[in-house]
Amino acid sequence: MANSQILHVDDLHFAYGRTEVLPGVSLEVQEGEIVCLIGPNGAGKSTLLNVISRGLDAGSGAVVYRGEAVTKVNQAELVRRGLILVPEGRQVFGSLSVEDNLRLGMYVNRRTSEYELLVDSVFDMFPRLKERSSQLAGTLSGGEQQMLAIGRALMGSPKLMLLDEPSLGLAPKITSQIMENLQQLRERGLTILLVEQNARMALSISDRGYLLNGGLVHAAGTSSDLLENELVQKVYLGGG
Repeated sequence: MANSQILHVDDLHFAYGRTEVLPGVSLEVQEGEIVCLIGPNGAGKSTLLNVISRGLDAGSGAVVYRGEAVTKVNQAELVRRGLILVPEGRQVFGSLSVEDNLRLGMYVNRRTSEYELLVDSVFDMFPRLKERSSQLAGTLSGGEQQMLAIGRALMGSPKLMLLDEPSLGLAPKITSQIMENLQQLRERGLTILLVEQNARMALSISDRGYLLNGGLVHAAGTSSDLLENELVQKVYLGGG
């Protein structure tokens, strides 16, 4: 389990125009954890991941990654340092092959000498991608595209992966497979911050969790404690 802090978010603010989406959120992630963010649509979960990964500029507050403030560091540099976002909706390059999509995951780090090792590791975790390596990504199923999106991120050798709604639009069987893959990645030493609409499943595979609503943390703790939390049970798990 975790032994040192890899991410610390302190009093983070973000607004779209005059609409404040994150009015001061704080959280932390330890190395080797899966930490999940749960909450209703519009709670600010995806926005938070985008601000942490520098897709959006914070209004104020601090993001500290591996002991260094990164609120003003550009997105490409964060990727080089191993903080990588797998965005909602997968966003694979449909007109490129599976293998070319994976190569693009190395674009920022450019460690081409490691390509074979990295791609073999991805194919080991996602055998379907190996079977379809020359196939256009746009012709893959939704589940296969999600595997590809995760695989592309893994090609960048992440230390912290931010994962936004990986189960969105997927069949339950495929969702279970993806969640199992995330647990395997944690066992390999990867740290994951997971935004997931399926609260019960997210809490079942994670170490700790945060309940966000209105851009603020309303509950936090170990995932087992949150599964027993009355508010979480009542509102997000369909009853006590």
